[in-house]
Amino acid sequence: MKILLVDDDPVVLSITGMILSKLGHDFDCAYGGIEAREIITSDDCEYDIMLLDLMMPDLSGIELQREVKDALIEKGISVIIQSGSHDDQL
Repeated sequence: MKILLVDDDPVVLSITGMILSKLGHDFDCAYGGIEAREIITSDDCEYDIMLLDLMMPDLSGIELQREVKDALIEKGISVIIQSGSHDDQL
């Protein structure tokens, strides 16, 4: 299973990436919605799942999913939308 991990927060990308690695998944990261849109709409996109952040400043997860809906359906990519945050002050 190949996963595209999409988030604008490098800490979340790093932590989620470590978890996916430990679980044995093959994944790539996209830093934000605009980069993910370019990847998903490219001809050589071959992902099974897009793990997508809900709140991103450049293009939200909902907006991205709407924009690339046809490509997701055509390529058979499932989408899991997630949201989280961390507080450096804790």
